[in-house]
Amino acid sequence: MKVSNAALVKTIHKFLRTEEKEILKELLDGYKRLVGEAINIEQKIAWKEAIPKLRKVLSRLDDNIVIALEYRLPFSNERVDVILLGRSAENKPKAIILELKGWHSVKNVNDEIVEVNGKLHQHPEIQVLNYLGKLRFSHSAANLFEFVGAVWLYNLYNLSEIPLSFTDVKVFWGDNYNDLVEFLSKEIPNPPKTRRCKRFY
Repeated sequence: MKVSNAALVKTIHKFLRTEEKEILKELLDGYKRLVGEAINIEQKIAWKEAIPKLRKVLSRLDDNIVIALEYRLPFSNERVDVILLGRSAENKPKAIILELKGWHSVKNVNDEIVEVNGKLHQHPEIQVLNYLGKLRFSHSAANLFEFVGAVWLYNLYNLSEIPLSFTDVKVFWGDNYNDLVEFLSKEIPNPPKTRRCKRFY
């Protein structure tokens, strides 16, 4: 599926039936096309670790749900790690914005900033709220989709290090795939319609 706003787009069916190393290669090639330069080594390592974890989650969702990696936001150089496109139980189009963090430890600086390995980062909930705002108010298909945000801290097991305070963003951590799968299955139990996907990309 060729698109201009994401490094990689596949149905879950195709994503799960493509070897992990091939997914990574397609993602890296797509990133270079999208951004104009190669992905940095830190991001490459993060994706190499995240792809198998994502596959485990996706294996329990509808095969025809669409997944986009490194999706570029409208009028911005910012990119969303993962967007899942599907339909709600009421058959309304919905997009799940999922930010992935492979952090093993986090030090809270304030409500908006955290420290990871000596580097300052925006609090992931704030990051997702920013993404949601841009999509809801700037995307050409905003009137067609409901946007829902979530963070997955897949290597973090002590959430006392990173206070959570925004109820609009769901947060998942560690390797408890069941909670994340339950959330995704409830939000998008049905696959999207192709014409709506084309409007999104």
